[in-house]
Amino acid sequence: TIIINNIENEPEKGEIKYRQPRKRGNKKKLLIILLSVLALLIIAVAVILIVKLTPEKPEYDNTGEFYFSSDLLTTDGGEFTVYDAIEFDVRNFADSLRVSDLAVEEYSVIVKAGDADITVECKISKKESALVAGRAVTSAVKIELPDDRMNSPVDVTVTSSPENIVLKGRFTVVPSWKYTYSDAAGDVCGKLFITADKETSLLLKWNGKLVTADPTNPYIKAGTEAGSCNLTIGAGNGAEIYFFKNDVTADYSEELARIIKIEKLEPEPSEQTEDSGFSDQSETADAEEGQTEIHENPEN
Repeated sequence: TIIINNIENEPEKGEIKYRQPRKRGNKKKLLIILLSVLALLIIAVAVILIVKLTPEKPEYDNTGEFYFSSDLLTTDGGEFTVYDAIEFDVRNFADSLRVSDLAVEEYSVIVKAGDADITVECKISKKESALVAGRAVTSAVKIELPDDRMNSPVDVTVTSSPENIVLKGRFTVVPSWKYTYSDAAGDVCGKLFITADKETSLLLKWNGKLVTADPTNPYIKAGTEAGSCNLTIGAGNGAEIYFFKNDVTADYSEELARIIKIEKLEPEPSEQTEDSGFSDQSETADAEEGQTEIHENPEN
């Protein structure tokens, strides 16, 4: 196409008159505006997607100020098999950087076997009932089950106040030690055999008016006169101890509480309360009265 500019005279007949091309500046401006609007829309959509896809904070962190956690219990709950007792920590922090700015004023502990609430049947101890704000605090919890609840699963729930955050777990408690005692009328002595699945410290007491512990047994050591001794059994090991009967016609296999008591010692054992007839050989043994149940794990 030939464009002729600066046409001054009217074209003669038969000649072609050429027009000047239109300016394209307005179209470019419109295109720039449309592209800018499209870019803004893309940025807005990206921001919305980022917000929606960002994971929510954990349940215990909904307030942004309050933390309630445990080394074993969780909001979903887990399953555990433990020896002798249920032990766990309750904490007012999620990690070293997230410590609660609000105090855990109190927390409750509930123990259930199936649908039955057995909390009152258990011995529950807490190191701390309240966790102060502003610094990391851990409260140790220990739950001891009654003997008839051992070897069966129980559900433990811990609820915070305030916020009512619930942490839970399912536990099966198994004894770390067990024993058998064999005896028969006419036998000179009875035999006590103790085994342990993990290293266990025990307090053994015997009624000096009815039996005498074998003084040559290394576990008995200097306890023959006192009527009691401590013994530690390593994991996977056992201890065999003979008790000589003062009355060889007696059979104590079915009434062991008359002659022997066995108690598990804690890492820092508390002062033991002695029962009549078991720690002082000068006391009179009573076969029918003054006997308490042995805290034991008999093997059936």
